[in-house]
Amino acid sequence: MGGEVSGIDSGSIATGRAPHTIALGVAVVGSIVGSYYSGHMPAGTPDAALDSVGAAHAVAASVPGAELRLLVRERRLGSAYVDRGAVTTTADGRFTFRIVRGSSRRFRIAYRAYPGDAGLTAKSDITFNTKARITIHVPRHVRSHGTARFRGSLPGHPLPPNGVTLELQAYQPGRGWRTVKTTRTRKGGTYSTRYRFNSGAGRFAFRIRLRPSDSYPYSRSASRDVRVRVG
Repeated sequence: MGGEVSGIDSGSIATGRAPHTIALGVAVVGSIVGSYYSGHMPAGTPDAALDSVGAAHAVAASVPGAELRLLVRERRLGSAYVDRGAVTTTADGRFTFRIVRGSSRRFRIAYRAYPGDAGLTAKSDITFNTKARITIHVPRHVRSHGTARFRGSLPGHPLPPNGVTLELQAYQPGRGWRTVKTTRTRKGGTYSTRYRFNSGAGRFAFRIRLRPSDSYPYSRSASRDVRVRVG
């Protein structure tokens, strides 16, 4: 699905009106399988809680027929949670939400013990980090001390109005990848930058790497490596 789980926050909330405590967390929510978010909602005594690793205590029975809401927020500045619908737990308290491909997002599974409650009886959050896809094109051969033009695009949206910063990196034996120049994307996510070689001959490896931005909901990633022959 193009995403990877980077972390899960867990917690349980007991309310005075609720007949029991609903606990959602690392150990009891379940697992990510393919493009589905699957989980389990157990019921416990009013003293039920999650420990530091998310294990549930005093779990007595599952909660069937409970309505859960899926709230989604993009991982960028200024974004807010959007309600993406509801699902009802099965007879054994399990549920499944389908998660579509997209940018890095925070998913919140929310439960209210009674319709109309302002607060949540319980919630569980999980984050998906999606790596940005970066294309790169460059001539395979450049004359001695010549200049190569690197161009490509970031297909992932939404893009911030002022673009995002990209790093042109060259591979140096013994030192690894080193940033030799930076550029910014233009409207539509395209970029173009030039690099002048000081060397008269040789073969050199390059790539374009994304510099993470709070306004672009994708995690750090790099393009494929390309090689340029000089001379």
